[in-house]
Amino acid sequence: MGAYLTVGLMSELAVEKKAVADAPATLEAVKSSLQGIVNLDHYTYTDENDMHCWAMKPALFEGQQFTDFLTAQYCAYVGKLNEDMDVLIKNILTLKDGKKIIAMAKEKSAYNFQLMTGCRDYIGVSRSDNHKFKRICVYYDLIALFSDGKIIMECYGIFRYFEKMIRLQRKEYPIVDCVRCTITD
Repeated sequence: MGAYLTVGLMSELAVEKKAVADAPATLEAVKSSLQGIVNLDHYTYTDENDMHCWAMKPALFEGQQFTDFLTAQYCAYVGKLNEDMDVLIKNILTLKDGKKIIAMAKEKSAYNFQLMTGCRDYIGVSRSDNHKFKRICVYYDLIALFSDGKIIMECYGIFRYFEKMIRLQRKEYPIVDCVRCTITD
């Protein structure tokens, strides 16, 4: 068992309602903090039993813009598309429907486009009782675009750098607002 540097798209996020109430904080404060991680305009909010949940809008996975984004990321990562990446992009273009493309990631049929579940991070949320901040856990699923090498790290600050660098492409690829870099096992 090891750790891997993984770059991917945060497909789903969730925050426990109990954690928000215990902070104490409001849903608006949580959303404001999440905006520092992802653009919530690209997500659909649902109120589940014990969780506040956000899922990426399937339309973001549809069309030439998404496959152009993948091509640009894979080329930046390995220099040019390899055969597996080329097949993946052709499959995505064939599927067309965002929900089917997300389902393909869940099947884990492609090493460079698969769902990683059970990821988590913490955000600082403004408390509603006017005290400073409270850390709240954010659970998320990640559609991994690359997952490379076993690594050991003491801090994760470098990942924010990777995310910011990828997000420089925002004008061309709005989906970059959903990118997350993390370590998975």
